Amino acid sequence: MAAYNDLTPIQKGIVDNLTSLIRSSAAKQAQLHNLIHAISNDPNAIAIMQTIDSDEVIPNSTQFAGSDDMTRAEIESVYTDLKALTDTNDTVANRALWSKAAGINATSELEG
Repeated sequence: MAAYNDLTPIQKGIVDNLTSLIRSSAAKQAQLHNLIHAISNDPNAIAIMQTIDSDEVIPNSTQFAGSDDMTRAEIESVYTDLKALTDTNDTVANRALWSKAAGINATSELEG
């Protein structure tokens, strides 16, 4: 097993790039969980959404290229998947590790 200092400059560049991508991903993971918690904590929005028929199409009001209209059931399915990720992975231990990887400021920001 090699030490980091034993790597060639090219190998160090590859490891540094990989590490940067992983740290960035940790920040985005924490940010995603923050957003999912915010959605979950908005009872007004959830209550209003639940009054809409499940097969009713909700027009796409985003600026996301390639996104499309979705039914309420489809939107709820996406939310359920995201909520499951948060329920499973948003632990104190993971938060501490993500913060170590990306810093507290990066993990707390919500960028749109």
